[in-house]
Formats: sequence, C-alpha cells, structure tokens
Amino acid sequence: MKIIFTVIHIENTPPAFPLAAAVLKTAVEQNPQLAGWSTGIRDFYLPAEPEAIAAKLTGTGSEVIAFSCYTWNAETVLQTAAAIRTNSPGTILIAGGPQVTAAAEDFTGSSLFNFLVTGEGEKAVQQILSNLPAERDEIEKLAAESVNILIHSDTADFSSSVSPYPSLLSAKSRYKGVLWEITRGCPYNCSFCYEAGGEKGIRQISPTRIREELEFFRSLKVKKIWVLDPTFNFKSSKAAEILRLIIETYPDAEYTFEIRVELMTRELCELFSDLDCSLQIGLQSTDDYVLKLANRKLDAQKFINNCMMMSDYGLRFGIDLIYGLPGDSIEKFIKSLDFAVSAMPNNIDIFPLSVLPGTKLSTQAQDFGIQHTGFPDYRITGSDSFSQKNLTEADELTAVLDRVYNIERSFIWLGAVCRELNLKPSALLMRMAGTENFSSLTTAEFLKDTFLSTGKKQIWQIIRSFIVWSEAAEKAFDCPGEQIKITLSYPPEILDELITSPASDIIKANGQSREKSYTLFFDGEELYIN
Repeated sequence: MKIIFTVIHIENTPPAFPLAAAVLKTAVEQNPQLAGWSTGIRDFYLPAEPEAIAAKLTGTGSEVIAFSCYTWNAETVLQTAAAIRTNSPGTILIAGGPQVTAAAEDFTGSSLFNFLVTGEGEKAVQQILSNLPAERDEIEKLAAESVNILIHSDTADFSSSVSPYPSLLSAKSRYKGVLWEITRGCPYNCSFCYEAGGEKGIRQISPTRIREELEFFRSLKVKKIWVLDPTFNFKSSKAAEILRLIIETYPDAEYTFEIRVELMTRELCELFSDLDCSLQIGLQSTDDYVLKLANRKLDAQKFINNCMMMSDYGLRFGIDLIYGLPGDSIEKFIKSLDFAVSAMPNNIDIFPLSVLPGTKLSTQAQDFGIQHTGFPDYRITGSDSFSQKNLTEADELTAVLDRVYNIERSFIWLGAVCRELNLKPSALLMRMAGTENFSSLTTAEFLKDTFLSTGKKQIWQIIRSFIVWSEAAEKAFDCPGEQIKITLSYPPEILDELITSPASDIIKANGQSREKSYTLFFDGEELYIN
C-alpha cells in the first residue's frame, strides 16, 4: 500500500522545499509496524489547476493522499480534495498542517477528508496508517463512509528524531535549496503569529545530528539553506555553538537566519561574518502601544546600535514590517517605515496584516474594529484606526519602497538623498507614489527633476555619482569576476562620506567635481577599484 504526501507551494522558487512532507515520510519509513507501506512526495506550485493536481495524484494508485495545508494553499487543497472525492471516492484523504491546526472548521464543513490532523503530524500519521484495514477494498469502504475524524497529534520527540533529508535529497535532487529545521518552538508570544499557539518550549536536535546534516548537505553541494528557527539567536551561546559547527563543517552554502537584533553580540557578528548569509529581523512596528497589544517589545536605541554594528561587520540583513495591527494607523506605520530605513538594512519587506485563525489576534480583532477577508488569506480590509483609504495608501507606499529600496537597492544612498532634500524617506517615497508618471520614469530621472527644481544642480551631480557608485559596487558583489566600468565626479572613497556628511561639506573640502572613469572588479573576496 502507498501514501503520497502532497505539498502545494506558493510559487516555484528555491525556498519551495517540502520539509513537512519529508518529516512525515521519514516517520512512516522508520516505523517497523508500517513496513508494508511505500511512501512518496508530490510537489505542485501555484497557480495550479486543482483538477490537474487531482488527476496526477490519483494516477499514482495510492490508497492514501495527505495534504500539508497552509494559508496560501488551503483553497486549492479543498478544491483538489473535492476533485479526488468525485473521481476516486475510495481514496483515504488526510489534511494537516498549520491551517488545519488553526482552523479545522474550514475543513470539517466540506466533509472531504477522512482524517484531519492538528498539531505536529508524525505520530498522528503513523496512528492512522497503523489502524487502516489491510485490504484495499476495506480501505475503499472506509474512505466512503468515514469523514472528519479529528486527531490531535502528540508532540514528537524532536530532539531524537531521524533526519528527513536523506529520504528526499540525492545527487540528482531537483531542489535548489533546503529548509533546515534545527529548532521547534518559539520563546515569544506574538499575538499575530501561528507560532504563539504551537507547542510551548524550545526543542532542538542534537549537535551530532546538526553536524551529520551539514556533512550531508556538503556531500550534495547544497547551495542555499534557510534556517527555520523563529529566533535563531534567542540564546547567544547556543547560536554561537551552531555557527561554529556550520563554519567547521559546511561554510560554503548561502544561509538565511531569522534573528532578534537586540540580542546580537559582537561574537555572533564575527561568526556570521565568516559565512555567506543574510539575517532577517521582524520589527513589525515601532509604536509602543501597537507593540504592547502584539505582545512585543522594542529597545529602539539598541536596535539601531546593533544594526550599525552588523553593518560594520559587513552583514546583510533585512527588516520586516506589518501594517494594520491593533492600534496601528497610517501615521504610525510611516514612522515605523522611517525608522526601518534609518537602520540601513539591505531590504525592507512590508506586509498587510493577516488575521490568522487560532491566534490571539483573531480574538482581539473585533475589539479594534478589524475587518478582514476571511478564508483563505484573512487580509485586513480596515479597522477603527486604519481605514480602507489608509490601507490603499500603505499599499502604494509599499509598492514604491519595494521598487526603490529592494529592487534598485537604495539602502546605501537613500539616506543621503533624503538629507539633501530635507525629506524623511516616507515623504520622498510618497512623492514618488503621487507622481502620475513615476512608473515610466527611472528613479534617477525623478530625483534629477526633484533636485534641479529646487536649485540643487551641483548637489545632484555628487548625489548622482554616489548612486552610480553604490549600484555598481552592488553589481560587482553579485557578479564576481566581471569588470564593471563607471564614470564618477569624485573618487569612491570621497563619495562614501555622503553616508554621514552633507554634500556641501564634501564639495567644500574637495573642490569642484572632475569626472573620471573607474573599473570595479570583485574576485569573490575583495573589491578592486582601478
């Protein structure tokens, strides 16, 4: 008999890795009582037609099909299950994952699934398969008669569990990266997050298994590894221990970590700097009242100081913001955005609030007049303090920031531009959003018009060179071995002074600009400028 673990990913990108399915597959394979079961994994990517997914799944001849359900794929999972139930009514269907755990009622109402699993799924899936009849015709009879059997899975013994990666990865693997689960559980209790409703406490695999998995990744030359710990540096000593293992065993991959910036230390910065890695920081908001309602805290000065420290070590890091949280407003969101820009992260990712079912926020929403779209994405549509008009303004501001800051990588030069124009970053971005033909302009064209219209032609010349230099340097880092030619009005080392010094002071100290050509070359370790 056969069970297929099915994952419908949000898109076909390197992070689309079926870790949950691999964990469940391994749990079945490691159980001697289930030796008669064969296992498989099927990946699909949105947008995908449910009927096509169903046809491929039923074509495997599997007695059991299990789905990993998330906010982004729940609707497609339900539609796929409906197609399977119509065309192959004798197939046992199982649904589990964060979405089922948080909102089982969205699935019981459909009567499509035989079993619904809440919590961690390893023990539940083993229990279900162990109790199924041995004969196919009996399984088909059960599939037609029994639906909506709700099973809460006991917590798995994660610390001594078997690695799921060998069952999924090989030298010919189609996956371009892996999601690496070192820890389960989150030390925080954020009101908007699924993690807060999960199993309490922190559980971690052993250092021996960490090393073994790193050696396995190295043997396959895995290029990208996303570390799934909700807060990797919650305990600095433990984080340092794992980083040393990574550096000793497999420092050649590109790693991504989620961290709490206030907990960063110089030791961790030094260790991170020995890796090709990026760090993601969940700021969400800077307003004290909003943070209090979300069960979060912020030491603003320490946040900025530690961001500067990370920049001194050359670390790449990004900041996440959410708009529309309880107590939030467009004015508070704008202040949070300006604060995030002042930390000079490499990227800023902004999201509208999703009122996820099962979270504390979902019980608070009515108190703050928060309305949302409901199943399947739960996106905010307005609140007492954040009107629909304000949400539209935040959407537009986010779109411009994504273009200028994330795609065009303005994190180095945006602060200097805003200082010379005497504008906060949000004000400049809102001007861009309010410019009717901004989408047809380059950012440089928009800025040139802005500077010249205020009589700052000389300032624009040095700012323009600073932008050219910053973009060329970033391109050089992205393209090792490529020669990049640029023309600048001042040498790069002088232009870099614009990060902290007014353009007028630099012009006064260095005289009039003189254009000169430069060639940039990055050899993988050092940037050369000739």
